[in-house]
Amino acid sequence: MKIKNKIVLTIVGLLLFATAGYSQNKFDVNAQAKSMHYWRGLRVTEGVMTGTSVGYFGENFSAYAWGGLSVDGSYKEVTNCFSYSKNNFRVTLLDIFNFSGVQDVEYFNYNKDETVHFLDLSVGYSFSFMNVSWATVIYGNDLLANGDQRYSTYVQVEFPIKVKDVTVTPFIAPAFALNSEAETMLYGDDSFGIANMGLSVGKTLKFAEKEFPVSATLGYNTILKEASVQLAVNLF
Repeated sequence: MKIKNKIVLTIVGLLLFATAGYSQNKFDVNAQAKSMHYWRGLRVTEGVMTGTSVGYFGENFSAYAWGGLSVDGSYKEVTNCFSYSKNNFRVTLLDIFNFSGVQDVEYFNYNKDETVHFLDLSVGYSFSFMNVSWATVIYGNDLLANGDQRYSTYVQVEFPIKVKDVTVTPFIAPAFALNSEAETMLYGDDSFGIANMGLSVGKTLKFAEKEFPVSATLGYNTILKEASVQLAVNLF
């Protein structure tokens, strides 16, 4: 069986499992506008962009596609997300496909030595005063020169603080490559460092009887020595 068929069957199977297991699940679509796309200390795109999510959002399980597109068309991404949560624990698998500037794109090409995809597996837990998450690239476009995986890993600790109607969240995130032979990783030109540290502030604005969650994030990547500010508005 071709890998394309395996992927389709897997997605369908997960959706059927989730639909059978929970009564509050639904298919939905969401949209967001951002001043830039800042992700784990990386400026994925520095221009204004939109993000659209479409798929299945369950009480405990979600399976959806997220598409990112910059206004000038220079940035293009499709990411599939599969997420399961129970109480304060969550596990998420991302299939990230950023094909910005890539010619002759083959979406279903998962050949290890050719693919633009990379699979990112993360686990997280929310305590009463902080959230902790660990994410590792387990397959795909994160390779050493000899073809071995670098296993770039990102660990974030954040401390949400509620101040009236505003949530302030300081965070810090070291990153490193699990492969001891790696001299670089996905998050910078080193095998270890603080990939992201900063502050996020979020609140909900009301306009014309509608609510619009808004957040601003200030982040600094000590490896790349880059500071970034991202503004995001959830449109629906």
